[in-house]
Amino acid sequence: MSDLDPAKLREALRTEDEVELPEWTGRVPSELARNLSWRARAWEKSGKDGAFASTARARDAIAITGSKRATKAIAAGNASQVAFETGITDNDLDTGYVKSLAEFWKVLRYVGRIIVLTGGTNNGKTNVGFLGVDLTERFVDDLLVVGNVPAEKISARWLDDYREVESIDDLEDVLEEQPERRKLVLVDDASLDHAEGTSQSHQVRERMGEITRLAAKRHAVMLFLAHREDGMGVAKHLREMPDSVQLHCKRVLDEDGHVEEYAAELRSGVGEDAETVRDLGNLPEADTEYEPDAVAHQLFGG
Repeated sequence: MSDLDPAKLREALRTEDEVELPEWTGRVPSELARNLSWRARAWEKSGKDGAFASTARARDAIAITGSKRATKAIAAGNASQVAFETGITDNDLDTGYVKSLAEFWKVLRYVGRIIVLTGGTNNGKTNVGFLGVDLTERFVDDLLVVGNVPAEKISARWLDDYREVESIDDLEDVLEEQPERRKLVLVDDASLDHAEGTSQSHQVRERMGEITRLAAKRHAVMLFLAHREDGMGVAKHLREMPDSVQLHCKRVLDEDGHVEEYAAELRSGVGEDAETVRDLGNLPEADTEYEPDAVAHQLFGG
Protein backbone atom coordinates (compact mmCIF):
# COMPACT_ATOMS: atom_id res chain seq x y z
CA MET A 1 0.00 0.00 0.00
CA SER A 2 1.34 3.43 -0.88
CA ASP A 3 1.79 6.22 1.65
CA LEU A 4 -1.59 7.62 2.75
CA ASP A 5 -2.79 11.06 3.74
CA PRO A 6 -4.74 11.27 7.04
CA ALA A 7 -8.20 11.19 5.39
CA LYS A 8 -7.39 8.10 3.33
CA LEU A 9 -5.78 6.47 6.32
CA ARG A 10 -8.93 6.90 8.44
CA GLU A 11 -11.04 5.50 5.61
CA ALA A 12 -8.76 2.50 5.23
CA LEU A 13 -8.89 1.77 8.94
CA ARG A 14 -12.69 1.78 8.84
CA THR A 15 -12.87 -0.70 5.95
CA GLU A 16 -10.03 -3.11 6.71
CA ASP A 17 -9.36 -5.22 9.77
CA GLU A 18 -5.62 -4.98 9.27
CA VAL A 19 -3.85 -2.23 7.37
CA GLU A 20 -0.24 -2.74 6.31
CA LEU A 21 1.35 0.69 6.18
CA PRO A 22 4.89 1.51 5.15
CA GLU A 23 7.21 1.88 8.13
CA TRP A 24 7.95 5.47 7.18
CA THR A 25 4.30 6.59 7.35
CA GLY A 26 4.15 9.63 9.63
CA ARG A 27 7.86 9.38 10.44
CA VAL A 28 9.41 11.28 7.53
CA PRO A 29 8.38 14.46 5.65
CA SER A 30 5.61 13.91 3.07
CA GLU A 31 7.88 14.54 0.06
CA LEU A 32 10.39 11.96 1.27
CA ALA A 33 7.54 9.54 2.07
CA ARG A 34 6.27 9.77 -1.51
CA ASN A 35 9.75 9.14 -2.84
CA LEU A 36 10.20 6.09 -0.62
CA SER A 37 6.79 4.76 -1.59
CA TRP A 38 7.64 5.14 -5.29
CA ARG A 39 10.90 3.26 -4.76
CA ALA A 40 9.10 0.55 -2.81
CA ARG A 41 6.67 -0.04 -5.69
CA ALA A 42 9.55 -0.16 -8.17
CA TRP A 43 11.37 -2.59 -5.92
CA GLU A 44 8.32 -4.86 -5.71
CA LYS A 45 7.72 -4.78 -9.50
CA SER A 46 11.33 -5.69 -10.21
CA GLY A 47 10.89 -8.92 -8.26
CA LYS A 48 13.81 -8.31 -5.95
CA ASP A 49 14.10 -10.42 -2.83
CA GLY A 50 13.12 -9.00 0.53
CA ALA A 51 11.27 -5.81 1.39
CA PHE A 52 12.38 -2.33 0.34
CA ALA A 53 11.73 -1.15 3.91
CA SER A 54 14.62 -3.36 5.02
CA THR A 55 17.14 -1.76 2.67
CA ALA A 56 19.83 0.61 3.88
CA ARG A 57 18.25 3.49 1.93
CA ALA A 58 14.90 3.13 3.67
CA ARG A 59 16.31 2.45 7.14
CA ASP A 60 18.71 5.41 6.95
CA ALA A 61 15.90 7.76 5.82
CA ILE A 62 13.75 6.76 8.78
CA ALA A 63 16.60 6.80 11.28
CA ILE A 64 17.98 10.21 10.28
CA THR A 65 14.59 11.92 10.26
CA GLY A 66 13.49 10.14 13.41
CA SER A 67 16.66 11.17 15.21
CA LYS A 68 16.10 14.84 14.34
CA ARG A 69 12.47 14.73 15.46
CA ALA A 70 13.34 12.88 18.65
CA THR A 71 16.03 15.44 19.44
CA LYS A 72 13.56 18.30 19.03
CA ALA A 73 10.98 16.42 21.09
CA ILE A 74 13.44 15.93 23.96
CA ALA A 75 14.27 19.64 23.83
CA ALA A 76 10.56 20.42 24.16
CA GLY A 77 9.94 17.72 26.75
CA ASN A 78 7.50 16.02 24.36
CA ALA A 79 7.58 12.47 25.67
CA SER A 80 4.84 11.11 23.41
CA GLN A 81 6.64 12.22 20.23
CA VAL A 82 9.89 10.67 21.44
CA ALA A 83 8.02 7.48 22.26
CA PHE A 84 6.67 7.36 18.70
CA GLU A 85 10.01 8.04 17.04
CA THR A 86 12.00 5.61 19.17
CA GLY A 87 9.37 2.90 19.56
CA ILE A 88 9.26 3.36 23.33
CA THR A 89 5.82 2.64 24.76
CA ASP A 90 4.28 4.69 27.54
CA ASN A 91 5.08 1.95 30.03
CA ASP A 92 8.74 2.00 29.03
CA LEU A 93 9.40 5.74 29.14
CA ASP A 94 11.50 5.55 32.29
CA THR A 95 13.95 3.14 30.64
CA GLY A 96 14.09 5.34 27.57
CA TYR A 97 15.49 8.33 29.51
CA VAL A 98 13.00 10.61 27.77
CA LYS A 99 11.76 12.36 30.89
CA SER A 100 15.14 12.61 32.57
CA LEU A 101 16.85 14.06 29.48
CA ALA A 102 14.05 16.60 29.08
CA GLU A 103 14.41 17.56 32.76
CA PHE A 104 18.18 17.86 32.42
CA TRP A 105 17.80 20.11 29.38
CA LYS A 106 15.50 22.41 31.35
CA VAL A 107 18.42 22.97 33.73
CA LEU A 108 21.03 23.43 31.00
CA ARG A 109 19.20 25.67 28.57
CA TYR A 110 19.42 29.01 30.38
CA VAL A 111 22.38 31.28 29.59
CA GLY A 112 24.10 32.37 32.78
CA ARG A 113 23.16 29.21 34.66
CA ILE A 114 25.79 27.93 37.10
CA ILE A 115 25.57 24.21 37.77
CA VAL A 116 27.71 22.67 40.49
CA LEU A 117 27.88 18.90 40.12
CA THR A 118 28.30 17.17 43.46
CA GLY A 119 28.47 13.60 44.70
CA GLY A 120 30.90 11.12 46.14
CA THR A 121 34.01 9.86 44.37
CA ASN A 122 33.18 7.74 41.29
CA ASN A 123 29.49 8.64 41.47
CA GLY A 124 29.15 10.01 37.95
CA LYS A 125 29.89 13.74 38.16
CA THR A 126 32.18 13.61 35.13
CA ASN A 127 29.77 11.45 33.13
CA VAL A 128 26.82 13.73 33.88
CA GLY A 129 28.96 16.76 33.03
CA PHE A 130 29.89 15.39 29.63
CA LEU A 131 26.29 14.27 29.08
CA GLY A 132 25.33 17.90 29.64
CA VAL A 133 27.78 18.91 26.90
CA ASP A 134 26.43 16.24 24.54
CA LEU A 135 22.85 17.37 25.12
CA THR A 136 23.61 21.08 24.71
CA GLU A 137 25.59 20.48 21.53
CA ARG A 138 22.56 18.81 19.95
CA PHE A 139 20.21 21.70 20.74
CA VAL A 140 22.44 24.76 20.33
CA ASP A 141 23.80 25.70 16.92
CA ASP A 142 27.48 26.66 16.73
CA LEU A 143 28.14 25.84 20.38
CA LEU A 144 31.65 26.49 21.70
CA VAL A 145 32.69 24.01 24.39
CA VAL A 146 35.37 25.21 26.79
CA GLY A 147 37.05 23.05 29.40
CA ASN A 148 40.14 22.20 31.41
CA VAL A 149 40.20 18.50 30.52
CA PRO A 150 43.00 17.80 27.99
CA ALA A 151 41.52 17.38 24.50
CA GLU A 152 43.68 14.32 23.88
CA LYS A 153 41.83 12.53 26.69
CA ILE A 154 38.39 13.09 25.11
CA SER A 155 36.57 11.45 22.19
CA ALA A 156 33.44 13.43 21.25
CA ARG A 157 31.46 14.63 18.24
CA TRP A 158 31.95 18.24 19.38
CA LEU A 159 35.74 18.03 19.75
CA ASP A 160 36.37 20.32 16.74
CA ASP A 161 34.56 23.07 18.66
CA TYR A 162 36.41 22.44 21.93
CA ARG A 163 38.83 24.92 23.47
CA GLU A 164 41.16 23.52 26.10
CA VAL A 165 42.19 26.03 28.76
CA GLU A 166 45.08 25.61 31.19
CA SER A 167 44.57 28.62 33.44
CA ILE A 168 41.92 31.07 34.55
CA ASP A 169 43.54 33.67 32.28
CA ASP A 170 43.15 31.31 29.32
CA LEU A 171 39.47 30.90 30.20
CA GLU A 172 38.95 34.65 30.34
CA ASP A 173 40.62 35.10 26.95
CA VAL A 174 38.40 32.47 25.32
CA LEU A 175 35.24 34.03 26.78
CA GLU A 176 36.23 37.43 25.41
CA GLU A 177 37.27 36.23 21.93
CA GLN A 178 33.72 35.50 20.76
CA PRO A 179 31.45 37.29 23.24
CA GLU A 180 28.17 36.63 21.40
CA ARG A 181 28.72 32.94 20.68
CA ARG A 182 26.89 30.43 22.89
CA LYS A 183 29.25 28.55 25.15
CA LEU A 184 29.27 25.75 27.66
CA VAL A 185 32.16 25.79 30.12
CA LEU A 186 33.06 22.52 31.87
CA VAL A 187 35.50 22.85 34.77
CA ASP A 188 36.61 19.52 36.21
CA ASP A 189 37.86 19.28 39.81
CA ALA A 190 36.74 22.86 40.48
CA SER A 191 37.90 23.50 44.01
CA LEU A 192 39.54 26.21 46.05
CA ASP A 193 41.10 23.51 48.23
CA HIS A 194 44.05 23.46 45.83
CA ALA A 195 44.79 27.09 46.71
CA GLU A 196 44.15 26.92 50.45
CA GLY A 197 47.15 27.70 52.59
CA THR A 198 48.77 29.77 49.88
CA SER A 199 49.22 33.51 49.69
CA GLN A 200 46.94 33.58 46.63
CA SER A 201 43.88 31.91 48.22
CA HIS A 202 41.91 35.16 48.59
CA GLN A 203 42.72 36.25 45.03
CA VAL A 204 41.69 32.85 43.69
CA ARG A 205 38.31 33.13 45.41
CA GLU A 206 37.77 36.54 43.90
CA ARG A 207 38.80 35.35 40.45
CA MET A 208 36.41 32.39 40.55
CA GLY A 209 33.53 34.77 41.19
CA GLU A 210 34.71 37.24 38.56
CA ILE A 211 35.13 34.66 35.81
CA THR A 212 31.69 33.20 36.51
CA ARG A 213 30.03 36.60 36.22
CA LEU A 214 31.94 37.24 32.99
CA ALA A 215 30.81 33.87 31.59
CA ALA A 216 27.17 34.79 32.17
CA LYS A 217 27.66 38.05 30.28
CA ARG A 218 29.37 36.18 27.44
CA HIS A 219 26.45 33.80 26.78
CA ALA A 220 27.81 30.81 28.68
CA VAL A 221 26.50 28.09 30.93
CA MET A 222 29.02 26.84 33.48
CA LEU A 223 29.33 23.30 34.79
CA PHE A 224 31.60 22.95 37.82
CA LEU A 225 32.57 19.41 38.86
CA ALA A 226 33.09 19.96 42.56
CA HIS A 227 36.10 18.44 44.33
CA ARG A 228 34.20 18.20 47.61
CA GLU A 229 31.03 16.13 47.85
CA ASP A 230 28.99 19.01 49.31
CA GLY A 231 30.21 21.51 46.72
CA MET A 232 31.51 23.88 49.40
CA GLY A 233 34.97 23.98 47.77
CA VAL A 234 33.49 26.30 45.16
CA ALA A 235 33.80 30.02 45.92
CA LYS A 236 31.11 31.58 48.13
CA HIS A 237 30.56 34.32 45.51
CA LEU A 238 29.55 31.62 43.05
CA ARG A 239 27.44 29.57 45.46
CA GLU A 240 25.32 32.57 46.37
CA MET A 241 24.58 33.73 42.84
CA PRO A 242 20.86 33.61 41.96
CA ASP A 243 21.40 31.27 38.99
CA SER A 244 23.52 28.78 40.93
CA VAL A 245 22.10 25.27 41.43
CA GLN A 246 23.49 21.98 42.64
CA LEU A 247 23.05 18.77 40.68
CA HIS A 248 23.77 15.85 42.96
CA CYS A 249 24.85 12.63 41.25
CA LYS A 250 24.86 9.03 42.39
CA ARG A 251 25.69 5.83 40.56
CA VAL A 252 22.96 3.25 40.05
CA LEU A 253 24.28 -0.32 39.85
CA ASP A 254 22.73 -3.36 38.22
CA GLU A 255 22.39 -6.74 39.90
CA ASP A 256 25.97 -7.63 38.99
CA GLY A 257 27.34 -4.48 40.55
CA HIS A 258 28.07 -2.73 37.26
CA VAL A 259 27.27 0.92 36.61
CA GLU A 260 23.95 1.06 34.78
CA GLU A 261 22.93 4.73 35.00
CA TYR A 262 23.21 7.84 37.13
CA ALA A 263 20.56 9.26 39.45
CA ALA A 264 20.46 13.07 39.42
CA GLU A 265 18.77 15.33 41.94
CA LEU A 266 18.44 19.09 41.47
CA ARG A 267 19.01 21.13 44.61
CA SER A 268 18.71 24.86 45.29
CA GLY A 269 22.00 26.49 46.15
CA VAL A 270 25.15 24.58 47.08
CA GLY A 271 26.21 22.95 50.33
CA GLU A 272 24.80 20.67 52.99
CA ASP A 273 21.79 22.93 53.60
CA ALA A 274 20.72 22.92 49.93
CA GLU A 275 17.13 21.77 49.50
CA THR A 276 15.95 19.30 46.89
CA VAL A 277 13.95 21.00 44.13
CA ARG A 278 13.17 17.97 42.01
CA ASP A 279 14.39 14.53 41.06
CA LEU A 280 15.53 14.48 37.43
CA GLY A 281 15.42 10.70 37.34
CA ASN A 282 18.14 8.40 36.08
CA LEU A 283 20.44 9.60 33.32
CA PRO A 284 22.31 7.40 30.82
CA GLU A 285 26.00 7.28 30.08
CA ALA A 286 27.33 10.15 27.98
CA ASP A 287 28.05 9.68 24.28
CA THR A 288 31.39 11.33 24.93
CA GLU A 289 34.19 8.97 25.88
CA TYR A 290 36.98 10.10 28.16
CA GLU A 291 39.86 8.64 30.10
CA PRO A 292 38.64 8.37 33.71
CA ASP A 293 42.13 8.97 35.08
CA ALA A 294 42.71 12.11 33.02
CA VAL A 295 44.13 14.96 35.08
CA ALA A 296 42.45 18.31 34.43
CA HIS A 297 44.36 21.58 34.44
CA GLN A 298 43.99 23.34 37.77
CA LEU A 299 42.36 26.68 37.04
CA PHE A 300 41.98 27.82 40.64
CA GLY A 301 45.40 27.20 42.19
CA GLY A 302 47.48 24.08 42.51
